[in-house]
Amino acid sequence: MRNGVAVSNTAGPLYGDNIEQVDVLKGPASIQYGDIAPGSVMNLVTKKPLYYDYKRLEMKLGEHGLLRPTIDVSGPLNAGKTVLFRLNSSLEKSNSFRDEINNQTFLFAPTITWKITPKLSWNIEGVYNNDNRTADPGIISPDNTYEGLSKLRFNTFLGEPANVYRSTDENLFSTLSYQLSDNWKIRNITYYTKATRGYGWMSFDLNSLSDSGYVDRNYSAETGKYTGWGTTVDLLGTINWGLTRHHVLVGGEYLYDDRDRSLSGWGKLDEPINVYNPIYGQSTLIIDNQGTPGDPSSNRKRLGAYVQDQIALLHDRLQLLLGVRMNHIERASTWSTGDVPDVYKPDKQTIFNPRFGVLVKPVDWLSVFSSYTNSFEMNGQNRITGELLDPSDAHQYEVGFKTSLLQDRFGLTLATFKIDKKNISGYVTGLTAPPTFEHTNYSPESGTASYSGANHQSKGLELDINGRIIPDLFINAAFSYIDAKIVDDPAYPSGNQLGGSPKVIANLWLNYSFNKTVLKGFDVGGGYSFRSKNYATSYNLPTERVPNYGTVDVTLGYAFKNFFTRLNVSNITNEKSYTYGMYGGYYPLWTRRAVLSIGFNM
Repeated sequence: MRNGVAVSNTAGPLYGDNIEQVDVLKGPASIQYGDIAPGSVMNLVTKKPLYYDYKRLEMKLGEHGLLRPTIDVSGPLNAGKTVLFRLNSSLEKSNSFRDEINNQTFLFAPTITWKITPKLSWNIEGVYNNDNRTADPGIISPDNTYEGLSKLRFNTFLGEPANVYRSTDENLFSTLSYQLSDNWKIRNITYYTKATRGYGWMSFDLNSLSDSGYVDRNYSAETGKYTGWGTTVDLLGTINWGLTRHHVLVGGEYLYDDRDRSLSGWGKLDEPINVYNPIYGQSTLIIDNQGTPGDPSSNRKRLGAYVQDQIALLHDRLQLLLGVRMNHIERASTWSTGDVPDVYKPDKQTIFNPRFGVLVKPVDWLSVFSSYTNSFEMNGQNRITGELLDPSDAHQYEVGFKTSLLQDRFGLTLATFKIDKKNISGYVTGLTAPPTFEHTNYSPESGTASYSGANHQSKGLELDINGRIIPDLFINAAFSYIDAKIVDDPAYPSGNQLGGSPKVIANLWLNYSFNKTVLKGFDVGGGYSFRSKNYATSYNLPTERVPNYGTVDVTLGYAFKNFFTRLNVSNITNEKSYTYGMYGGYYPLWTRRAVLSIGFNM
């Protein structure tokens, strides 16, 4: 979500220089948005113009050639302070701890707020993001086991430096807000987005891997153009009726996007690469970059209407949340040659999704809550064929409690949940032969098969702790135990643990500010992040088990008047681990890295 509206990120990585805060809403809060995926909602709140002159200049310097200047300026444009502006911009250049990998990213994000009347305001935001980075296919294990990865240098790169992922992302957002009365307001958000991308997919032919480490690579080029726009209208207000108070939300939205995607055929690169001693530049990368004739473009239209009432009773000791959302979607493809296959023919669906929540507050410092929601996810296209994927649906149940202690300085939340998600589309990578399971497509060149109709389930508990035990010491801790397993899946055995899903995740962060000593202006922090052992894939093979992984991060900061500086060191113990990605490749996680920030507030 971006300021409460779902906007697809179809280009490249998301940079947060124009983001004020990230709201991660779980429990009852997560279902207050009309359109959700199960689990939680991440809402990005953008920076808004300020009523006073503000300038922030910062430079980040770090290992592996990191250079990142940023600027944030804001203030009024007229004497009456009814027209305000803000500009965030940054440029990042960096290499990687891995050979031959680098990136360059530029962000430009201006915004203007016009206070037309005391009750009517209009905010316009623009975002331009240009990103160029080395496309990374990952690495492969010489013996097809996780332990075998240790036979390679950790910084090994098995792609091609000339294979660059290029993307642009242009967005324009308009927010109109009118205060109808003390208790009621109406809000309209309209946006337009345009994105482009071009890059090459690369996969490894595991059948060709020799004892000496030579392996063939297959390659396919993709280009894409994506546009979309949408508008939402929300009416929000409070009604006092008898002994109850109602927080009412009534709204509707219309979203449209189209995707013009061109995917070339797969072809084997001219020369194999050696996993122990890779030599680059021996192969031609461009393979029919115009795509195959008849590549379809697709468009999606979605009309949503929703109503929600949060009812407070018994002096806020009891709160009920009742809501329902109607989704009507239409999808179609433009097919330029031949008969249109069934998977590309237009379809229409109308779905109703209810949601309920209850919160009981027996004492001022304790709340007990429970919620249920039925969600609907409009999926995109098959990454291999471009065909339209059917929507997924899920049921989410949650029960927990939240407490606030030490005069609201310290909070604790404990929740247990269950999510049942159906009609999931997926991929199996690294195949050396045609699959025996029911599949929608198989590409022998990439060793990838796609399928649909899976049912996955996750259940467990989460504990969140945050606040200040003493005024100068901040603590943030989280612990979760999640059993994510396969109920039914064409490709994987029922009962298996989902690949890449550790059962235990724990994080701890402590930060101490020296506010009352001779070290005033300094602060120091440290944290530990832990992920328990898991499987690289949902096959749950013993040879693919990923061991426990924990990292330690530290920070030291100093601020004096307008000057500030901070040193962050991540993974200070230099732990090493891998994740499993698309097309059978493993990806090394970042090693130790130090980043120094220096800046001024003016």
